[in-house]
Amino acid sequence: MAALSQDGFMLSELLDGITTIDVPSDHEIHGLCLDSRRVKSGDCFIALSGASCHGAKYAQAAIAAGATAVIIENEQIDVDIAGISAVPVVRVDGLRKEIGRIASRFFSEPSTALDVIAVTGTNGKTTVAQICAKALKRLHGNAGYAGTLGVGPIDNLQQSRNTTPDPISLHGLFCALLDCDCKAVAIEVSSHAIVQSRVVGTALDVVIFTNVGHDHLDYHKTQLAYAEAKKSLLQYPGIRHAIINIDDEVGRELVGELRRDICSWTYSVQSAFANADKSRHLYLVQYIGGIKASTLIVATPQGEVEITTPLIGDFNAQNLMAALAALMALGIDVNAAANALTQTSGIVGRMQLIESPYVDDPVVIIDYAHTPESLARVLAALRSITARNVLCVFGCGGDRDKTKRAPMGLVAEQGADTVIITSDNPRSESSVDIAAEIMVGIHEPHRVQVIHDRAQAIKSAILAGGRGDVVLIAGKGHEVHQEIADAKSRFSDAEVAGRAFRGQSM
Repeated sequence: MAALSQDGFMLSELLDGITTIDVPSDHEIHGLCLDSRRVKSGDCFIALSGASCHGAKYAQAAIAAGATAVIIENEQIDVDIAGISAVPVVRVDGLRKEIGRIASRFFSEPSTALDVIAVTGTNGKTTVAQICAKALKRLHGNAGYAGTLGVGPIDNLQQSRNTTPDPISLHGLFCALLDCDCKAVAIEVSSHAIVQSRVVGTALDVVIFTNVGHDHLDYHKTQLAYAEAKKSLLQYPGIRHAIINIDDEVGRELVGELRRDICSWTYSVQSAFANADKSRHLYLVQYIGGIKASTLIVATPQGEVEITTPLIGDFNAQNLMAALAALMALGIDVNAAANALTQTSGIVGRMQLIESPYVDDPVVIIDYAHTPESLARVLAALRSITARNVLCVFGCGGDRDKTKRAPMGLVAEQGADTVIITSDNPRSESSVDIAAEIMVGIHEPHRVQVIHDRAQAIKSAILAGGRGDVVLIAGKGHEVHQEIADAKSRFSDAEVAGRAFRGQSM
């Protein structure tokens, strides 16, 4: 991505304390760019190693497009810039970890002027970050968000490629948010982003840790490595507050590992934990759940508060407590924070209710649940708010962690009365092969249908349900495309469900 600034910086200013620039190489920089195809005149092209090749391969193309400097990792990497000797090529040790610092300087350290809430964990990142941003908008007039659902002011999100943007895009976003009079931003921080140092250089005021479950082992290889990646975010310098879920085993470990300069807050659905500091501990007193709304009473150091929300499912009580603690950590009065959370709307693709105009149709819930833990939690929550049948439609993404497929089959079978296995985003894999790997976890195959066409699977589930039944369509949530082989086509679970109700045509 390219990023621009009104005023240029000298290369030596951007790299001060990182590496030394000699006078002939000290060019003025007007933009930062990680993609040679988007380089503009006056940019500094930052060449990183990619999945298939190194960005240094494109240095000449970047210079031809107008780059006035190239920065690459200080390794034995050849850079072919024959005949373009006037453009400096600067080698930097540990470049990936320095990009955030460079970008922060380029945009005049915008994150320091914002209250930044960073949310990490396997489950709940999107929900927690969204409700934090929505509440902060109500409290301050405007607030930003960056995550799975987009980037920008919370009411004007633009699509983003990654859950956590690259460092240049991220600091450019912070700068743009300040221009929109935002005082705060909530960002999702994925494990990939932590390992790839995307939030290095960001002034993190509050870090929320939700939990660690089974996910992304295709990238991290082991559950331990995945957990350590999540935990390492709390090692970043400058963090003022940590909000930790101590219902989670890794969360309880984290409480004892935090640096002394970090103010630790904890939350739990249980009333007390031996290691919890009562002066900064929140716990659930009561939860009343329904299919359209939930009410919870939370005990806080400032007294009990009540929150009524369109977010359904008892696990969302944890997400709301995390957001409440984060707002309190920022110095917001608990009653004002609870009132702001009560006024927040639901979140697209997260326990999203789709109702039929026909009374004999089931209720449909769209959710992004795509791990064994999240699918189990969603099914358990739905089971608790209906006395009738729960039907589950789900699949697993291709070219991703294969080890979670059988466990997801198992939890679906355990939590639902009827299971339909279908395609998710199979990508380069065969839907037949993915379904077969899910079926490994099924103990009673006769109770399970496999319908590879996702639209047909959704329609079959809805037609099989009746009044009072709940159909869960899991895995894709907010997504509006499906990836099959090399093709990406329009596909929205919510839209398909809406067309599948009785009397509607597909």
